Amino acid sequence: MKKAAIVTLLIFLISCVYAESFRIRQAYEISLDQDTTSHKVSVGYNDALVISLPANTYFIEGIEFSIKIPQELLTYQNCIAYSFYKNVFPNPSSTQIDYTGERTFIDMIPPRLSMVVQLPLTEFHNIKKSPYTRILPEETIPKQDYVFLRIQPVMKGLPENFDTLTFDMEIKPILSDKGLLDLQLHYPKKAEKKDVSVFIDELPVSKYNSLIELAAGIHYLAVTSEEYRTEVRTFTIEKARTTVLDIHLLDTTPALFISAPDNAAVYLDDVRITLTGEPVIIAQGDHTIKMTVGGYEVTKTISAFNGKVYNVSFMIDI
Repeated sequence: MKKAAIVTLLIFLISCVYAESFRIRQAYEISLDQDTTSHKVSVGYNDALVISLPANTYFIEGIEFSIKIPQELLTYQNCIAYSFYKNVFPNPSSTQIDYTGERTFIDMIPPRLSMVVQLPLTEFHNIKKSPYTRILPEETIPKQDYVFLRIQPVMKGLPENFDTLTFDMEIKPILSDKGLLDLQLHYPKKAEKKDVSVFIDELPVSKYNSLIELAAGIHYLAVTSEEYRTEVRTFTIEKARTTVLDIHLLDTTPALFISAPDNAAVYLDDVRITLTGEPVIIAQGDHTIKMTVGGYEVTKTISAFNGKVYNVSFMIDI
């Protein structure tokens, strides 16, 4: 039986490079994306599993298939195979049973109670090898927006109740250990954008206007410039997620916040100003702020320096 199984497998392997026609009993459809925890489905012999992939698989490095094998099959070695296909026609669906396609991989289901198969979605993956898992070769990486898996008998002499046995599968995405940073720099209003330098974990970042790929975990950001105040942040990158970080840049020119009663007249260096709640941009040096209301007059002075923010508050006790 072992010799026959080897011959059968060789025939299948030789046919992998050619399109073949085949019929299945049932196609089961599921969709997978980075937010999917897992899908569970029971597949019988000569059934197929069709997995729809998202348009953007940036964070998905592969798909893991955890398969429970019926105990009744433990004594029937080399009788059941699992295979992957590409260029399947017509488009796979739960209502279609006749197909043509090119087999990219085939192997026997081992004589044990479970198996784990990992299918990479990119050749540049970081899926770790394990003695308990099977990582499929590069030629199985799907080039289309779906994965087509087929369970099929390859030998005769199976148990009488074989058509009632099912393979319980759990399918889940293998996510990247990285995430993306979307850095949003907000420049002062009505001001020309000046050059800044961005550092993440003390390393310079030149393309900070694009999404920045980072390892999951805590990171440190610094934005420096001769024209703006230095901004420092600590942020966390989540696995397979995009983190948005807003940085509001402030001019190094001194800024002055003034608060006064609504009916007061306020003067800055003897020029009357209207308070809007926004900071007043001032030059370096000494400044005089005067408030008058009714018969009262209060004057305050400040010495302004670049990079500083000043608050002047006028209160009247009655």
